[in-house]
Amino acid sequence: MDLEVEKSYDIFIENLKILSDSYREYLEKLQLANKTFVDKYPHKIRKVETFFTG
Repeated sequence: MDLEVEKSYDIFIENLKILSDSYREYLEKLQLANKTFVDKYPHKIRKVETFFTG
C-alpha cells in the first residue's frame, strides 16, 4: 500500500474510533479475539504489520 494512503487510512481509523462508540467497541472485541487466537496458536502466526498494532 502506498505510504500516503496508509497514513490517511490510519488517521481515518483513529477518528472513527473517536466518533463511533459502536466501532470502538467492535474494534476492542476484535483485538481481544485476535490476542486470544495468538496466545492459543502462537506457532501458526506470521508477524504482519497491521493497523491493530497502532
